[in-house]
Amino acid sequence: NRTSLLISDIQSSLPYTVEVIAADRPGILYQLAEFFSRRGITVEALTSSRYRAAQTGAEMFSAQISIGIPASAHISSLREDFLEFCDTLNLDAILEPLKG
Repeated sequence: NRTSLLISDIQSSLPYTVEVIAADRPGILYQLAEFFSRRGITVEALTSSRYRAAQTGAEMFSAQISIGIPASAHISSLREDFLEFCDTLNLDAILEPLKG
């Protein structure tokens, strides 16, 4: 039964939050979503915005993403891969367990 599989998948995922800040440019959200999708990680919620940096006036991008990481995932490897991915794209990011 597909419904019970989905419920099982949701129950076996770990809630994490991701925060990203970067110079704004096209494709950042797509690249983030693709990173998580390729690893079987569900994006539960996403909020993003654009703003001007106070001192430089540069267009900036900010995103807060709630994700569900499969319980079977190796978190430290995922974190390392994510930070390397962010370094490659010049994104400032945090990946941490959802608090509360």
